[in-house]
Amino acid sequence: MAAAAGALRSCFGDPAGRSLRHTRSRGQVFTYIPVSLRTADTMDELGNITSTVRVPLPLHTDTPAARLMACRGLVDAFGPRALAVPELLARLVSLLGPRAMDAVLARAGGPPFVAVGCTALPWGRAQLTLGGHPLSRVVAFPVVQPAGGCAFVLSGYADTSAIAVTTHRLPGDARDLADAFAHEIDLLAALGAA
Repeated sequence: MAAAAGALRSCFGDPAGRSLRHTRSRGQVFTYIPVSLRTADTMDELGNITSTVRVPLPLHTDTPAARLMACRGLVDAFGPRALAVPELLARLVSLLGPRAMDAVLARAGGPPFVAVGCTALPWGRAQLTLGGHPLSRVVAFPVVQPAGGCAFVLSGYADTSAIAVTTHRLPGDARDLADAFAHEIDLLAALGAA
């Protein structure tokens, strides 16, 4: 999240096209991040038991360290609330039917509600093979966002990190965002080395 916020800030200021100075009063840019719905009692349960949480990106912070601290605070603030929303949506669907979920998802997927997706995906320690040959890296591609949105994925496999950025903006924006994202990760890594 911190690297995505830094990349957006360096490429666009405010992705909605307003200056950062005016964004504070007019609203924020939100991201979604995946969360596991497994608890300590259900860690061995099979299946995709995940949801997402929506948090504002700290575009107004000036340094990578400040963005990182802001992101940690935003995610930590969710705590058990991250589990409550999927349960509420499941109850809503059971009461009102699948059209209720369609209405919720139509709004939830739009850039005014959540313009950015952020995912970090570490792969397991077991070496994967394809056709008998060991894989040296695995790249995860995020879903293409609706018009005006973008998504960042940082995946790690076999001591190699890979960045993938998709965007539904102007031609060339994905490359610019990926370069800025890589630069922000380097800045964050330098903080850890210091």
